[in-house]
Parts: sequence; C-alpha cells; structure tokens
Amino acid sequence: MTRCRATPLLTLVLLALPQGARADGNAPGLALAAPPAPSTARDLHRSWLRRAAGLRYLPRPQALLPIGATPEVDCVSLAGTLALDFDKLEVKAATKVTIKSTTALLSEVYLYVEAFSAGSLVVSDSVGPLTVTDSGYGVSLVTLRKGLGYGESLELTLSQAGKPDCKPDSYLGLQTCQVTSTLIYNVGGGWQPSIYDLQTGLRTCATGSLAVTLPSAMTVAVTGLDAGSKPNGDGTTTHSYTGTAQGYYGFAAGALVKGSTAFGDKQARTFTLAAHSGFAEGWRKATAEIIDFHAQRYGSYDLPKIDLAEIADAGGAAYGPLSTVFIPATLWSYDPAEWSTRSTLAHELGHQWFAGFIGHEDSYSPWVSEGFATFTELLYTIAEGSKALGLDYGPLYRAMIAQGYMYTVRKGKDVPLTSQAIVQAPAEIYVAVTYNKGGLVVNMLRVLAGGDAPFFAALQKYRKDHLVKKATADSLRASLEAATGKDLTCFFTRWVQSPGYPILSVEVKRSAAGSEVTVVADKELCLPLEVELVTADGKSERRTLTLTGVKGTLSVPAPAELTQVRVDPDRQLLRRVVGALPGDLQVDGELDGVDLIYAAWAQGRSFNPQTESSYFPDWADLVFDGSIDSKDLEPVLDGFAKGGQP
Repeated sequence: MTRCRATPLLTLVLLALPQGARADGNAPGLALAAPPAPSTARDLHRSWLRRAAGLRYLPRPQALLPIGATPEVDCVSLAGTLALDFDKLEVKAATKVTIKSTTALLSEVYLYVEAFSAGSLVVSDSVGPLTVTDSGYGVSLVTLRKGLGYGESLELTLSQAGKPDCKPDSYLGLQTCQVTSTLIYNVGGGWQPSIYDLQTGLRTCATGSLAVTLPSAMTVAVTGLDAGSKPNGDGTTTHSYTGTAQGYYGFAAGALVKGSTAFGDKQARTFTLAAHSGFAEGWRKATAEIIDFHAQRYGSYDLPKIDLAEIADAGGAAYGPLSTVFIPATLWSYDPAEWSTRSTLAHELGHQWFAGFIGHEDSYSPWVSEGFATFTELLYTIAEGSKALGLDYGPLYRAMIAQGYMYTVRKGKDVPLTSQAIVQAPAEIYVAVTYNKGGLVVNMLRVLAGGDAPFFAALQKYRKDHLVKKATADSLRASLEAATGKDLTCFFTRWVQSPGYPILSVEVKRSAAGSEVTVVADKELCLPLEVELVTADGKSERRTLTLTGVKGTLSVPAPAELTQVRVDPDRQLLRRVVGALPGDLQVDGELDGVDLIYAAWAQGRSFNPQTESSYFPDWADLVFDGSIDSKDLEPVLDGFAKGGQP
C-alpha cells in the first residue's frame, strides 16, 4: 500500500556487544542494515486495501457515513466488456449493471466510476440515455426514467471511451492505472462502477463477469477465473472471466511473458514483461511455497490458480486481490531465492484469505484486512529469517514493525484501529495504525489465545463463520471468543477501540530477603506479560505476570542476585519498556558501567521512517524523539554521578 519499509536485500550485521545483551527492548543486540534501495522500491512493501466488497476509501466523503446504516440500493450483478487499443492508447468500457431498490421509492442513483475509462459517462436504460449529473469525487447522479419500488430491479448500461486519466490519487499518491504501448493495467477496478449509497457508501456487485478484447499477440491477467478465449478474426482475441467471491476485477495486459508452475492441483502463473522475466520461475515457486505455508494456518486455498502480474513502479505498491497479485516492476528484479525479498509476496498472498476468502465489509476497521495480511507476512518472514540466520528473527522483526507505528504516532496523532477517525486520518497515520499496529494486535491475539495451535484453529472457525457473510471487527471478536472461550472485551476496548500503547515502567528493589520487581503500565494491558529474570550466576527464569489493573509484582528470593529484568523478552507485545530509575538501560534497579556502555553504544543512531530497514535501539531513546544523542545520555551520566541509586 504505502511508504512502509523496504525489506528486499536485508543483510544482518552482528555487533560486538556486552555479554548477555539482546534485542528485547531492554538492551542492545542484533541490528539489521539494508543496502541503499531504489527510491521506487521503498513503496513496494504494503498493499493498498483492496477496493472490494464495499470497501473503498475514496471518495473521502465516505468517512462521514454512519456505522451500521441500511442501504437504499443494492448492486445485484455486473457484466463488463473492455476493449484495449495499444496503438491509440485508448480504452472502451461498456458495463451492464443490475440494481435493486431496498427502499419504498428509488428515483435516482449515485454511481462511482474512477477515471480509468475516459470520456463522458453515458448511462442508459432499455429506452435510451438517462440524465447524468457530475457530483464530484468521481460520483455521478443518475436520474431514473421511472422510480423503483421496494425490491424492484433495473438494468443500466454504462459506457465510456477514450484515453484514461491515470493520475496518482490525492490521498496515498498511488497510480492504480497506466496505459502505454506495452502495458495497460488497472488494479483499482477503475472501469468497474459501484453504487454510491448515501447511507452506507460504496457498494460493489455480488456477482459479475468481464470480457477483455486486445491484440492477439498480447496477454492479460485478470483477478477473475478463466472462462475461455475466442479469436475474433480481426487480429484480436476476447478473454472471458467469471468473478471470484470478492466481486472485484483488476487486470494487467500487454506484451507479457506468461509462465506456469503446477503445485498440487493448482497453477501458479506469472505475467511479466520480457525484461523482468528472469526470476519469474523463482517467484512462481515462492508463491506455491507461501500458499502452502498460509494454508496450513488459515485453511485451504480454494481457487485453481494464483497469478502474479507485473505493473509499473508508478503503482507505488503491490496489490493482493483474490486470485491475482499485482507486483511493481522493481520487485521482479529481486531474486526470490533470497528469503528477505519474499516478504511483500507473503503479505499479498495473505490477502487471499483476509479480504479474499474471508470477505470484509467494515469500512471503519481496515485492520481486519491489512492487519491480518501484515500478520501473515510477519509469521512467514520470521520463519524464513530464523532458518536462514540461525537465530530467532522474531524479536527483531516485530520490533521493526512496532517502531514504524510508535515513531509515526509519537506526536499525538494516533487514532483507534476501529474508528471513523482511521479513514479520515493522514496517510502516514492510516498506514502506521492499520498495518503496523494492526499486525501486532493480531499477534497479541495469538498470544492471548494461548499460542499457534489454538489461534489458528480459531482463525479457521472465523473463516467458516464468514462463508456467506462478510466480516467486521465485531464479528471477528465473536468468532474468536466462541473458538477460544475467552472474553475479549478488555482486549478489544484497549487495543482496537482506543488509541495508543502502554509504557511499562520497571522498578527493582533489593533487600536481605532478595529482590522485588514491580511493573507499572500507564495503560491497561489486557493480556499476560512474560518477564525474564536474570541472576548473577548466569541463570534466567521466565515467569508470567498478570497485572492487577496496571500493576504487578514478582519476587526473587535470596541468595540469588538479580542482574537484569527483561520484560516481554521476545517482543510479542506492542509496548515500550523503561526503567523506573532514569537511565537504567540494563533494567536492574541500578546505574553502573554497563548502562554507560549501552548508552555509548547506541549514540548516533536515528530511526529512519522511510525504510524502517534496520533495527533501531528504541530502549536507548530515552526522550523518544527518534534520535539517540546527548539528550539521552544525560540521565545516564547524571544518575551514574549520583551513585546509581534511586
């Protein structure tokens, strides 16, 4: 979708650190560094939430609609035809749309059609053209020849022709369509009209078909399922498609090289320009592998094919609608044999389940799609990174995702995951909250459920619960509660319906009887907290601490000498950890030479909000401004000069 981190070609750098140091949020550890990436690669990591199943975030007036409203009109079916002229760079679109009134009298209809098909929009019924008034934001008001009563239907024909206006959108700057002599694509469904219902916003059709006519030497990839091709005898071929459950059509057409690899009873196919086909087979094999990885967790992949199609870098993102993933040109130049390059693909293939097989209709909860896709990417990337690097890559990767959220919202611009505010937020806030925070909130649901086995079982029940209905944040919660037997009221109130994240302050008190560790959160956590206690004999013990309200205490009896407290050592939670004693980076209740070493090691590092491609030691950023400098060193030096005691 956005400007989020560029994972391609990450390399691992092992740093010389104090013994026992680790990247758990309390002390320095492994750091990741990425080579300079092409500017176009920065935007390839996330996918824009698919404009499907009634989910469109433009035009912006949709953000003002009430939640849970009843529609006045439904889109019953759609049959579209597209003719692509690669010489004149023109497109002809004709679409038959059947609408049904869900109110007592429907005399006018608002239609939303993006600018992919140029020229004036002509809307006709069986008699002839109807009056069409441009209402702005791509919405046209159509006055019906005769009003429709409740339950009555009408077929309208929408026609446009000319050279498409493929400008970047004003919100995220994504250019979802392009027309050149070698490649014509539209991943935003711009040719495909939607009903703009005044009560519930944009509504796509439940069923549909598409026929694409283009020169016979050209190839096309479409999000629908293949329904046959027919030569027309004039040097063109018409390719027909039926819709998937998502009811959305995107396509890429042109001088594309097609390749296919079988996996099981399915096909992974690629459609790339010849210049970018070198790694196509590798991307097909990676697709089959990731589909299998996801299917083991979220249920079977129930379509006969999965396509990867090239679009231009101007698209600004990868896109993952059901059955076809659209990937910008730059990413095709990366070798998928390198594990870190497959992260984007894992995210987009995650959308096959989340917003694909599990439809989504909650416009105020985009995280129910994008947060889950981020979670699928997170699991796959951690698994591959851990195998390749010979260590647990999870804490580092989760830390990078968390930092992308925390440093974006640190100036008080945060909004809840589920809210009207999320669709009105600036693009960078929308991305940080929906993707980064959303993915980690799903991960925390996994922790709360009790781990992988119960959580994946719950997600498969969630899928079954939505075979014939689309998901919302409320229906997600209901499915998970039924599957796990857990009351998620506190969790959803804290993490979904409220902004922010907790800061955990750790106090260590010593006495002849031993040590007492107290953790105080500035916000309710609503899930158990793992704490690792390290003692001077080199031993460590992990305990689960359930906070009473916002406070919890653990004891370490004598003669064990406590040397470090690692709160949430695997970085499973979205949080910050600080010592109650200012400058206590080691988090042992004292300021000593170890804290000075840690502070000196971290000096000069800055968080890069553009790439997020390297681990940033946020535990040393005591003023939390994204830069570790003298302002962060001062409390360490000051406390050390005073003897390191509270």
